[in-house]
Amino acid sequence: QWRRETLLHSEVKAILEQASQIATPGLEVEVIRSTSDEFSEEWEDCTLRVLWITASTTLSLAKTQLERRQGSIVPDVICTLSEPQPYIYGGTEIRLDGDFEELIEDTYSSRRWPQTLLVEVTVTHGIDQVKLRRIQELDLPTLEIDIGSLGGRVTREGLRNLVVNEIIGKRWVHHPIWRFRRQLIELELGQHPAVRRFQEQLAEL
Repeated sequence: QWRRETLLHSEVKAILEQASQIATPGLEVEVIRSTSDEFSEEWEDCTLRVLWITASTTLSLAKTQLERRQGSIVPDVICTLSEPQPYIYGGTEIRLDGDFEELIEDTYSSRRWPQTLLVEVTVTHGIDQVKLRRIQELDLPTLEIDIGSLGGRVTREGLRNLVVNEIIGKRWVHHPIWRFRRQLIELELGQHPAVRRFQEQLAEL
């Protein structure tokens, strides 16, 4: 079992080392704002849910290196994206008390994909909290490919297709756009009519 896991881990890294592109899942940032519990008896409860999401993206790779130190960690794979790096576009869905209210698509983006993408390959043991914290401190987009979650038997070519062209078994561990988008949503939430009404009611107390 240990030998199989080691071989599978090495094979996935070898596939990525030769890859000229990689399919990545969409990015998501969700912010929920609710009426404070202390006022729930005085006013009708109101929950505002804002979800920013992007489509899955295939990124072109200029260079790929294995197990090179980045800050305090040694990622399985370090990818350098081809220039120019694409801009990050998404859409924002707004729901009020569970009901769909509005969908706003990004028409402008000032944020490109960072030049460096880290990839962690998981067979059985995932990323622990210590490594996660170090990844977050490094603040580079980090993708986990969980081969162990796929199950079943697969040919080498089938494995290559999963690793390079599919998004199944992949998840974002960290992305610097998350913090930027969360801050943007928080600012926009302050201007939403439901939030403004709540603020006005508070001011009247």
